[in-house]
Amino acid sequence: MASVFKRKDKNGKRSQRWTIQYSDAHGKKRQRVGFTDKQESQRLANKMEEAAKLRRDGVIDLAAEVLAAQTKRPVSQHLSEFLDTIRSKGGTEKHVRLISARIEAAIKEAGIATPSEITRARIESAIGAIQKRNDLSPRTVNHYIQTIKEFVAWLVPHRLAANPLLDLELRNAEVDIRKKRRALTPDEVSRIVEAARSSSKDVQCYDGEQRARIYLLAYLTGLRKNEIASLTPESFQLDDETPTLTLEARDSKHRKKDVLPLHPQLVTLLRQWLPESAPEQPLFPKLSRRKGYVMIRKDLEAAGIPYTTKDGDADFHAVGRHTYITELLRNGTSLVVARELARHSDVTMTMRYTHIGLQDQAKAIENLPTDPKWLETGLPTEPMSQHICSTSQQICSKSGVSAGHSQSTEDTGCHSETAGSGDTNPCDVSPSGTRRQKKAPPVTDGAQVEAAGIEPASRDTSKSVSTCVVDDLNLASPDSRRQDSGSASRGLNFASNVPDMTRS
Repeated sequence: MASVFKRKDKNGKRSQRWTIQYSDAHGKKRQRVGFTDKQESQRLANKMEEAAKLRRDGVIDLAAEVLAAQTKRPVSQHLSEFLDTIRSKGGTEKHVRLISARIEAAIKEAGIATPSEITRARIESAIGAIQKRNDLSPRTVNHYIQTIKEFVAWLVPHRLAANPLLDLELRNAEVDIRKKRRALTPDEVSRIVEAARSSSKDVQCYDGEQRARIYLLAYLTGLRKNEIASLTPESFQLDDETPTLTLEARDSKHRKKDVLPLHPQLVTLLRQWLPESAPEQPLFPKLSRRKGYVMIRKDLEAAGIPYTTKDGDADFHAVGRHTYITELLRNGTSLVVARELARHSDVTMTMRYTHIGLQDQAKAIENLPTDPKWLETGLPTEPMSQHICSTSQQICSKSGVSAGHSQSTEDTGCHSETAGSGDTNPCDVSPSGTRRQKKAPPVTDGAQVEAAGIEPASRDTSKSVSTCVVDDLNLASPDSRRQDSGSASRGLNFASNVPDMTRS
């Protein structure tokens, strides 16, 4: 039973307001401040007690009430809890600040105060205004869309009943590419490394040899700049049966521990480099704070390689990661293995790093398995019907060859010259090379019908009928026809012409 009473302070003085005590839906005693009037406070207490009983009996949906209360909370409070969730999953403060800035910008532009006010129309309009005001590319706008959609999906179902942004589509990033990268060739990478080693100037606090080592690590491992910055001599296991590189989860972009195999030539170089550093000392101190594009631009210029071409820019990410993934696929690595080495969540992301040009496509076409027999000539140059009728394996007669058919006294070949208008037909041979008989001429009034499937012999000597039967259709060259007849049934051996694509 709900009750009301007045509390006393530490001096024994009674409070001006009455305190309400009641049992909630779970049977627990709850208290809250009522009114200064006792009767009003008692009525409120009875109302809350009755509501609690209805919740216990299932008349009032308790989950719906909780959801309604969450929906009315300020969206800023939900955002704060969402960011705490990202931190708990290992997100860096830089990543958290970036997400927070994008969501806050969209919410502020849309004028949203509570989750219940989130609609697709308001969010889409807000993002469009942000894009226009800041002249953002479609790819950058997609980052805003993906971030706000991730936040709203987190709100469902405990803070929002349904997701209003499920059908909010991303922009087409191909129509306006602001930052386009290209992959370099191994020769260009060698020229950059040599240009760096030959340089006597420090760039971004690194001498030429240090820059050359950074470029080689980026190209032969595909690591990002910040990931290379985290490497220490303890990151490498060079004495294992398969030398590997271990990247801790805190240093990896996808926050997972990665173990990557090392190139044999890189293993040899690392045995020379690692003794120069203390076991726990980074190989390249403060690399994460340096501007990689400034380093690579200077060494590209020294190597005589343009930074920007029609194919895109050759910044640090392009020289390392883009070239690494592209060369894996150029040298026969499957897309699935390339995805694993690149540590991407799906092959779609891996394909964005792949730069396969027309020359690569032409090379792939050249590697298709072939057979020398295909180069032999011998296909007929004259019309097909004349070639078929001139072979020795066929017998062409005017009136047929079956027993019981009358022979014509004049052989006119495959075409009947004395037949009526429209009756001239070539020898019928199916495209597969099998023989087939000519269709019987149409039956006229008073004509005698022959057995089905058999061309009738000519009853009227004034009209002739032509029949062409091909016993063996062979379109091969004359030389190949003289070979052993068993070779025709052996077929082509594709396996003998398939290049070995395995890599040691």
